[in-house]
Amino acid sequence: MAAINEGAKLMCGGLRVYNSNPRLLLNEKAEVRCVDEGFQGSWHGGTVVDQKNHIRLIQYDHYDGLTESVPVWKPYNIPNWRGNIRPIPPLLTHNQNSLHYGQCVDALFDKAWWEGVIFDHDDGCEERLVFFPDRGDELRVHFENTRLTQEWNAHNDEWKVRCDWVFLKVFEELELEWPVLISAKQIWFKVRVKKRFRNDMCEWTCNAKEKWKNIVKEVIFDNFSLHMKEFYCKLNSSYCTQAVIDYHLLVSGRTCDLRRLKKDSKFRKMKNRAKKHMLTVGWAKYENILGHKLVRYKSPSGKRFKKLSQACKRYIWESLSNKNDQDVQKDKDQLENENDYICSVCHYGGELVLCDKCPSSFHISCVGLEEVPDEEWCCPMCCCKVCNQNRYEKHCGQSTDGKILSCEQCERIWCLERNEHLSKFCSPRCEEIFMGLQMLSGKPVSVGKDDLTWTLLKYKKIECGNRDASYIDELTEIHKKLKVVIKVMHESFDPLIEPLTRRDMVEDVIFCRWSKLKRLNFKGFYTVILEKDNELISAATVRVLGEKVAELPLVGTRVEYRRSGMGHILMNELEKNLMDLGIERLILPAASSSLHTWTTSFGFSIMTDADKLNFLDYTFLNFQGTTMCHKLLTRETEHIKKSHEPTLMEAQSGKH
Repeated sequence: MAAINEGAKLMCGGLRVYNSNPRLLLNEKAEVRCVDEGFQGSWHGGTVVDQKNHIRLIQYDHYDGLTESVPVWKPYNIPNWRGNIRPIPPLLTHNQNSLHYGQCVDALFDKAWWEGVIFDHDDGCEERLVFFPDRGDELRVHFENTRLTQEWNAHNDEWKVRCDWVFLKVFEELELEWPVLISAKQIWFKVRVKKRFRNDMCEWTCNAKEKWKNIVKEVIFDNFSLHMKEFYCKLNSSYCTQAVIDYHLLVSGRTCDLRRLKKDSKFRKMKNRAKKHMLTVGWAKYENILGHKLVRYKSPSGKRFKKLSQACKRYIWESLSNKNDQDVQKDKDQLENENDYICSVCHYGGELVLCDKCPSSFHISCVGLEEVPDEEWCCPMCCCKVCNQNRYEKHCGQSTDGKILSCEQCERIWCLERNEHLSKFCSPRCEEIFMGLQMLSGKPVSVGKDDLTWTLLKYKKIECGNRDASYIDELTEIHKKLKVVIKVMHESFDPLIEPLTRRDMVEDVIFCRWSKLKRLNFKGFYTVILEKDNELISAATVRVLGEKVAELPLVGTRVEYRRSGMGHILMNELEKNLMDLGIERLILPAASSSLHTWTTSFGFSIMTDADKLNFLDYTFLNFQGTTMCHKLLTRETEHIKKSHEPTLMEAQSGKH
């Protein structure tokens, strides 16, 4: 095979490869772009210590000798690719007067350069607000810790200054033409999840102004339409409301002959007026569901109906009760719910089997079934933990309401007749665990050697009639800290909005909100926080579902403390306390970007299908696109962790 010249371009597996690039040779300094969750858009300095074809082995400058193999290629099918690796950008001089709103800059933070945009109009100030589109975070940065963003052309080894963020230019132009009711940041969050953006533009650095204009205009229009629907809902035209009432009264009459009415032009006009009004005030109409010709009506509060007459009845009830959307949402669980629209195990839709005792739905494979049951079927969570029966009336000899209870700790169902000596717990062990958590809650524990404290918190509502000042102060302080935890979680995760409730799931979990739907029932959650001098560093949410298992769905660390070992300190103390309570296993949903970290640094392993079948009678908080992992809690692992536990000073010096 003929030799390839230095810097020549190859096509390899759909990739443009730059072999032996002359600017990325042995011992040369380079920067590597990180794409891991929480570090997107950050460039980390290092040295090329080995090279082979289109791979460079990089030893990082600030991570205690850490090395990584980095490909030197460009995917041909990804537009606006920013590259994985590049030489050190040339130095460009600038001062506080040379930075303006929308200008692309790199901000030096935590020993890395983060790609961002000037996000204020404080021209001439020493500190500027920088927004990081990859992460959605913002930070005030001294101008001396900024540099103008430059892009490297690997073909000709030339650098050019990146232009201003086109998105902000387009947003300012459209703001003059359209009534924009939300901020540029909120518009960006909606734009980046659009399928068109992911397919056609991919990166926020895209310079195609027309593409930006089209997609931003679409988001602004959608948002404006939503606000107009809410506005018309509040107007609540009495004429159109009367059409809804007339239609409902007519079709719900005992002597109603729908076949004859459908031929009546006046009836069809009345039906159309009622339908238009329902859609105007926020209802939605769906057709061709899952390939079938079906029609469904959905209320603003999430309730679904098969018939227009049923939807009209619901709308009339809401109007007469004079309830706004929030009140209807609070009362949702008190009404007769339809079954859930996604599987309670994997959180995906499709063909689902429905539980006859609760609103939960499941794929038959997720609950170990081979086919859809012909007779009445109850999900594993609705089966008695003690006798494993699901036909409560038959085995308890009394109505479900009188004999079936939910355990205060593990939240599983049990028959009171089978276990009459208990009233709130299904077993003595669950009662012991509950009391142990209560003893631990709210009491700071010193960890490490750097004045770090670890605390278990539980949200509680102030009891009516309790006016004790110390009690109120305590709950107020807990509430204040939980608010900070929510902020940290929002820094760590993209928005987690539950489509059914339209609420922030992070807030629902931390504030222990209850729901009749088991996968949205978060009343058993605790929050773990790690603090230094009353400053929150890291946090996690945990729910102990009896002695067999506990779950850990959310873990977050403040940006400035990431990669400093704080997550390990928080996890070590949590696992120690769980072991003291006799908990056997810890489970968590790992995102694809952090799966390697959980399985290598924290000792978790991926759950097999057989493992999952052992926990069917538990409802875990899971997310689409995550991988369920688990870890056995043993004293041997605790001993190993203690011997490797870093101090804050060691972590900040780069040893961990």
